[in-house]
Amino acid sequence: ALMLSDVRMPDGDGVELVRAVLRETDGACRCLLVTGHFEHAELDGELRQAGVEIIYKPFSFSQLYARVVANLSKSAQSAG
Repeated sequence: ALMLSDVRMPDGDGVELVRAVLRETDGACRCLLVTGHFEHAELDGELRQAGVEIIYKPFSFSQLYARVVANLSKSAQSAG
């Protein structure tokens, strides 16, 4: 499984959402964050260790597609 979320949302915080998803899935869900705000460029060690990645806006569809495919491949490898 893969969760894709923006870091900044009108009604929440994508980083906190990722933390909640990782807790609820015991780290089994891959998480990819998108942001246009470079102040969120650094993930803490816990999130990096969990394999959380950030892709920066603006990005092309092919860049997003490549990150989604890579994360789903990692998810499939760890499940199998």
